[in-house]
Amino acid sequence: MVSRDIKMLSRESAVFLRTKEYATLFDELHVLVVGRGDGPFLKEGNLYIYNTTSSILLLSFFKAFFKAFKMHKHITPYEAWVTSQDPFETGFLALIIAWVLKANLQLQIHTDFLSNHFKKESSLNRLRVFIARRIIPRAKGIRVVSERIKQSLVEANLKRNAEIAVLPVFIDPLVCSQAEPAPDILERFAGRKIILCAGRLEREKNFSLALKIFGEFQKKEEAAILLMAGEGSLKGKLRQEAADMGLSKKVEFLGFRKDMPSVYKSSNILLVTSDYEGYGMNMIEAALCGLPIVSLDVGIAKEAGAYIIRADDESGPHALYDVVKPKEMTISVPDFSEYKKQFINTFNL
Repeated sequence: MVSRDIKMLSRESAVFLRTKEYATLFDELHVLVVGRGDGPFLKEGNLYIYNTTSSILLLSFFKAFFKAFKMHKHITPYEAWVTSQDPFETGFLALIIAWVLKANLQLQIHTDFLSNHFKKESSLNRLRVFIARRIIPRAKGIRVVSERIKQSLVEANLKRNAEIAVLPVFIDPLVCSQAEPAPDILERFAGRKIILCAGRLEREKNFSLALKIFGEFQKKEEAAILLMAGEGSLKGKLRQEAADMGLSKKVEFLGFRKDMPSVYKSSNILLVTSDYEGYGMNMIEAALCGLPIVSLDVGIAKEAGAYIIRADDESGPHALYDVVKPKEMTISVPDFSEYKKQFINTFNL
């Protein structure tokens, strides 16, 4: 597995614990962690996690390749799989490693990269689309996190050598159902209508639109408050936008929260204004916590039971006025034992 999740290098992280469970499905699971960061080499039973990070990203990719190359004497050709957590830079690295090891290639796709919004976002994203279009047809296994992404691959004629398996990111329904409201939020904002935005404070989440929608909404709901949970490079810019709109006292930046189920249970509505979503884990978590969702038609908004709005009309503020209860979610969320069975099937073994 080629991964860019640095949290994999911590035994206490949820992603490490999940990966340890995934390892039980294979004879051995070797994870190459690439990116900028630090951490130890970890071994747990048949799970091996290698720190191939570096302060220079390109060097990290070289380190990962040479670590994989050393494995080739111990791997039986055509009985091994190389999987990447995206079809872009790490997908390209995984393709090369699979070719060297004579292994099967699986690609995991979490982003709706064929969306026009994705391509317009940056020249790097346009390069990523170019790479993905050439790598995906070479994969023997393809796992996507939503039907929306699967359909986009089919329409783009990228499904050639592999069936496309749909399997979302794992969410533990018990964590959501057993969570209690966050005391700090209840105390600070008692009696106020709380609109919540949750996610990375980056361009694709389009939180500027959320500020615009909330600005119109609070003209009638003067006691309303907008909470933004997450960190990102646009935090300062969004603070300034809120100030320019006269909303400084009505917009709170919560930063990164480990207790997001509690935050959902302390809010009145989740507002999603992303330009694109591969999935939308925040919407599933919100639905499991019984929180109504108002969203653009992105990711799995409809399946999560969101009230759908448009970015170019007044439906956003009106939905915030009118929504009082969640819609029913139309997809099921399996427990982890069932999820593991679905996970192994994505490899087309």
